[in-house]
Amino acid sequence: MEFYIGEFGYTHFNVSYLKNMISLMVYSMYKGYIPVINVNHDNQESIQWEWYFEQPSNIIAMGDISEYKREKSNICIGDYKPTFMDIFNLGNEDFLVWSFLFQKLIIFNNKTNEYIQHEMNLIQKGKTLGLLLRGTDYITLKPKGHPIQPKTEEVLRVAEEWMHKKGYKYIYVATEEKRLLNMVIEYFGEQKVLTNNRSYYDEKYYKGNPCVISSIKLYDENDNYKRGLEYLSSLVILGNCDGLISGNSGGVQFALYYSKTYKDIYVFNKGFYH
Repeated sequence: MEFYIGEFGYTHFNVSYLKNMISLMVYSMYKGYIPVINVNHDNQESIQWEWYFEQPSNIIAMGDISEYKREKSNICIGDYKPTFMDIFNLGNEDFLVWSFLFQKLIIFNNKTNEYIQHEMNLIQKGKTLGLLLRGTDYITLKPKGHPIQPKTEEVLRVAEEWMHKKGYKYIYVATEEKRLLNMVIEYFGEQKVLTNNRSYYDEKYYKGNPCVISSIKLYDENDNYKRGLEYLSSLVILGNCDGLISGNSGGVQFALYYSKTYKDIYVFNKGFYH
């Protein structure tokens, strides 16, 4: 038995947490162990793996370990992680490795599956173009080393072109800001814009000084669980659209690694915040 520690003090679900956990899973399997994720075992209000996912020990047999070694032997180092640049070459080895790992190791538990399926049933109406629009801390704090986000107007112009040329009937918007959703609705009309049930951060985020989005509380009870479930379900829905237009971010990484449905993909590459 060996123990590996996560990189940060995670409180709620985000893609950084997910990438970190998968990296540790792969490393432990390479060393011959069946991984069990027990981050935050002494703080039950912070994210627990079982909130959303099956334990890898429930889905991986010891015999599977050889599959990982055989599939990509070069992934077996503890600090192997995807980079923001991997998604600009969808055929490269690193992207294919992470897509393989996301689809193999991320297994939703029954409660999460039911929630996501209900949300997807609300928006499955026809050929849909997914947009991910980041606001709040990405825009105000410009975190060093993270991708610069496109202006919403830039995303809308590409989306309009695709609606006409590629036959998309609807747009699904994944965003934490109601303001950005409303910009898309104003541009395309309410009948063409699909949304799922979720809360937005605008009202509380912009009342105070610029801060990280994780410091904003949305719910009086089970805040970390509920906001994580909303975010996760939005990414899964985004990954089930027929096309994608977005800036680069962890959420887009998830959608691209997890998706098997994209026919068209456009991710803005504007460099990184310094």
